[in-house]
Order: sequence, then C-alpha cells, then structure tokens
Amino acid sequence: VLLRMYNWDDITPIPQNDGPNPVVPISYTADYTKYMDIFRAVIRQGELSERVLSLTSDILDINAANYTVWQYRRQCLFHLHSDLDTELDYIDIFAEENPKNYQIWYHRRAVTLSHHNW
Repeated sequence: VLLRMYNWDDITPIPQNDGPNPVVPISYTADYTKYMDIFRAVIRQGELSERVLSLTSDILDINAANYTVWQYRRQCLFHLHSDLDTELDYIDIFAEENPKNYQIWYHRRAVTLSHHNW
C-alpha cells in the first residue's frame, strides 16, 4: 500500500460528515475511510505533491469511480508536470477493467487534450 511510503503526520485527517442521522450510511472499508480522511485534508490544504498523487492511486485502486479523486489527480499531474504518457498507461489499466466507468474516460480525455498542448 503506497500510503505507508509517505509520512502523513503533518496532516490532520478530516472524517466524512454524513450528519447526525444519515438515511443510508455507506459501509466503507477501513483503508478507504483512512485514505479519504487524509484526502479531504490535503484538498483543504491545497497540497499538490507526489505523495498526494500516490494517495489518489491508493484510493482509485479501491474505488475507480470517484470523480473527485480523478479530478484532483489531474491537478497534481499538471502542477507537477508529470509524464502524461505514463499517466495514459496508468489509465489504460483501469479502462480495461472498468470499460463503462465514465470518470476514467473523462480523465483520459482531459489528460490527452492537455498532453497535446504540453
């Protein structure tokens, strides 16, 4: 798990707030809950770094349909001037396993368009 590769001690996780009486609470795995709590915190701080890029990979491995994670991943990629060919290879892995996942295809389109303008 990539989350262990980085020190997150400087981040105060932000738990999901479904209010006092959620109608249909979703039962997330412990890992997904931990990752998303950290993810909410880094978004609040506006951190765009390699460790956040790795965090998005961890989250997408669990839930490839999380649009917000794909969107923030794009922000990290563009901010870091990451190798977009490598990102396209990464996306292909998800696209093969999730051909009807529109978040993946939207991300691929955005990366491809940016790649041509890079």
